[in-house]
Amino acid sequence: MTEKINEALINHCAPVLTGLKPAAIFTLDCPNCVDYLQQKLPKEFCLETLCLTNCNKILTMLYSPALFEKIVLGRQAQFILSALGYPAKINSVFMQHLKTAG
Repeated sequence: MTEKINEALINHCAPVLTGLKPAAIFTLDCPNCVDYLQQKLPKEFCLETLCLTNCNKILTMLYSPALFEKIVLGRQAQFILSALGYPAKINSVFMQHLKTAG
């Protein structure tokens, strides 16, 4: 299990953890992996389970709330996101909309 988590961290999460990207979406194979990763992440990062894929993998999003909000609340991003029905703040309503959109 830890080998798969380490692989996900290296391949998908490193840019988020180093501040180069606000978020990364990737899949994990087991619910225990999500719980384990959540416990190991620094407190300034959040992990959201978006959905279960057709292949029984867990679509997961790791993000830095501070960087994510800075980018998403930018004027151009707000114009696009509001047209798509997203709320103006990054909160549970925003995350729920993200999980159910598309």
